[in-house]
Order: sequence, then structure tokens, then C-alpha cells
Amino acid sequence: MKSKIRLIGSILIISVLGFSCTPRIFNRNDLIINEKTDSSKTKSFRIDGYYYHKTESLDFLKEIPKQGGGVKKLADSEFKRKEIEALILYSNGYLYCSDNLLISTEIEVNRSTESDLERLNHYDSVLIQFEHDLKNNHFASRPKNGRKSDIWNWGVYKVDNDSILIQYYRNELGDYYLIEQTGVIQNDSTLTILSEREYKSPNSKGYYMTLEKIYKFKHLDSKPDSTNYIMMNEDKFGQ
Repeated sequence: MKSKIRLIGSILIISVLGFSCTPRIFNRNDLIINEKTDSSKTKSFRIDGYYYHKTESLDFLKEIPKQGGGVKKLADSEFKRKEIEALILYSNGYLYCSDNLLISTEIEVNRSTESDLERLNHYDSVLIQFEHDLKNNHFASRPKNGRKSDIWNWGVYKVDNDSILIQYYRNELGDYYLIEQTGVIQNDSTLTILSEREYKSPNSKGYYMTLEKIYKFKHLDSKPDSTNYIMMNEDKFGQ
């Protein structure tokens, strides 16, 4: 009897742990899957590449190696890491949004010298690394596995005259919640995002965060395929 109770208890524990480790996708009905734009509405702006927004953040490094030996102490306000946020828009209304791209492996893993930091910590370096990752399929390979986690950073967009509405999924502690942004198409190579709301927020239905993020266009000879988790499971989204 005791062995049966222990067995049942073990099964329950395994079931609970298994469920808690399974990613959950929220806000499925709020995704505008049936309103996403089509190729006829993308003629007013370019999509043969990607859009990027420049930003920066204070780095957590307190010291870096100096050429010739020794270390240089860094004040908290001294080193600001250059970052970009990128948008890849497709003619079928899907998009990939990459948050806070930065030069990380060379600076953090290899503990680059001061001259290396100065050389690498530029927006051009971040763009070069991003394009290298795109060409090597680092961003496009995940969605074809069909796992829930493959929804990360994928979404859709809708164009209405010069207005654009963007929705994509962001990872929050292992689960995926919808992010919505609204903006304006300034010209064929500039987008300005004016507001954002997180559906995870308790007041998300009526709360918008005001922004002014300018995205500039950069051409690519080719970009990753748009196949993604949402596309493979369209019947599970929208009203």
C-alpha cells in the first residue's frame, strides 16, 4: 500500500514538474493573424532587408585588461555598450523582432583589451555581427522545429496608409506574452515606433507606453525564410 502511495506521489510530482517546465503561449486571441498585411500594402516602404534602432546601456564590467598588462577600472557611467533593436518584415505580414543586439561574445567571453573594446563597441560592429548571424541562419533555424519556444520574437504586422501596428511574442520567465507596438511609416526607409504595450501587464488592455524609436532601413541581398511557429499553427491564433 505504501509503495503504491509513493508511486502515485512520484507520478504527481513528475506531472507537475513536467507541466511547469512546458512553455505557455498567452494572448493567442489578441494576435491579429487575420488582419496581417499582404504584399500589396508593402509598396510604400522597403522590406528587402531589415530595420534597426540604435540604443545603448551601461555595461556591468567593472574592469578590463589593458594592453601591456594590468587592468583598467571602469566607472559605472564610463562604458556605455552600443546596442541595436532590429525588425525583419516580410511581404506575407510576418515579422521577426530582435531585442537589444550587442557585441557580447568578444567582449565578455574573451575579456577583450581596452583597445578591443573601443574597436568593437560601435553600431557598425553590432550590425556586422547581426548580419553574420542572419547569413548563418542563427535566427531562422529555430522556427522550423515546431516547438512552442520557437515563437520567441516572431509576430505579425498590419499597415494602414502610413500607420503600422506590430505584434510579436516576447519570453517572460519561460512563457510567451504578446507585445504590441504602433508607429508611423515616415518614408520608404524609416519607421518610427510611437507606443508599446505588454499584454502581460495587468492593465495592458488600456495601457500604452509612449516611445519615439526611429528605425532605419539597411539592405540585405537575402534574408532568412519567414517560416515560423505562428505560420505553422495559424488556426490556434486570432478570434
